[in-house]
Amino acid sequence: VTIFLLSRVFDLDLKDISSLILITISFLFVPVYHSFNFGQAYVFLLFMFTLSLYGLKKDNVILLTLPLAMILVTKGYGIFPLITLAVMRKWKAVFMTILFSIAIILITLPLIGIEAWRVFLSAILSYTVDNRFASNTAYQTLNSLVQNVFGFLAGHISSLIFILSAI
Repeated sequence: VTIFLLSRVFDLDLKDISSLILITISFLFVPVYHSFNFGQAYVFLLFMFTLSLYGLKKDNVILLTLPLAMILVTKGYGIFPLITLAVMRKWKAVFMTILFSIAIILITLPLIGIEAWRVFLSAILSYTVDNRFASNTAYQTLNSLVQNVFGFLAGHISSLIFILSAI
């Protein structure tokens, strides 16, 4: 489903051989492979980001903002797209994302309690501000995600060059 939506967002023809090669090579990129291999939640996040991009392209505010709210509430990664929407002056989308995030938190309060949200918020804030935790939880915090992506790219530039040459 994610590949189909990405093909729609970036106007790729799935019957075209170059598009199929690009999709296949992207799955050979080591971080993508490890994400699938370890069954992490990044497949879900990729789907949510893709759904949000599709909503942005189709100018559908709910399809744009609800997935961003899910990402923001689930892992705390939705802040960068929220900043991007603010720079694009899509104030309705920014407001709706914040509103959906609050609604998700309120809906889940009876299920998990306020203490779980307090711990989650304090962990997100401490991990994004404090560098000490960046190496302990690779790819699990916003800070460590950014550091590991750029560190990984520097260490595996040859596979990146291979993928970019295919494009």
